[in-house]
Amino acid sequence: ASRRMGRSKPLLKLGDERIIERVLRVFREGAVPRPLVVTAPGAARLEALLDEWDAHRVQNPHPERGMLASVRVGVKNLPDRLSAFFVHPVDMPLLAPATLLALQEAWREGVPVVHPSYGGRRGHPPLLSAALRPEVVAFDGPGGLRALLACYDEDARHIECRDPGVRFDIDTSADYRRAREIVATMAAGNVSRAVAFRAGEA
Repeated sequence: ASRRMGRSKPLLKLGDERIIERVLRVFREGAVPRPLVVTAPGAARLEALLDEWDAHRVQNPHPERGMLASVRVGVKNLPDRLSAFFVHPVDMPLLAPATLLALQEAWREGVPVVHPSYGGRRGHPPLLSAALRPEVVAFDGPGGLRALLACYDEDARHIECRDPGVRFDIDTSADYRRAREIVATMAAGNVSRAVAFRAGEA
């Protein structure tokens, strides 16, 4: 809904890309070639852009019901032959592809969830076993997906990442300005600043 931002976050520019384009690129570079994107009714510009990227998309007819409703729609419409799947908010575009690869490497059959962490604090995206699909689709309790995944904390894996992007989300205009500064620094070839961000020092 982008209520705090006041503008459609997926279509905001970060460098030469829009936020949704950056997220799609990061997932493709992280060995997830065609992510499924959940959109809201009336998002014609976003859907046209997704078509340009040949991205799978599905519409959530009731976005007013909150993020969990979009997660449920997305998970319900995933391809059948999956062993695991990520869930990721579009407003967290500074994730590194290497983090996605590390999470996939850490996942093993029988593990319900693999969480990325940064500085000892859990971030996004979790990697969920496909065995949880029916529960995610059916769950409608308080606390959203976090509450459901909390039931599996005892058996979940936590992977500490040198990637502050797993916790950097864009909720406000100030967050957006900071994200643009970080992306501009990386694009300018300032390797030391880029490495510093990935280490959480900038």
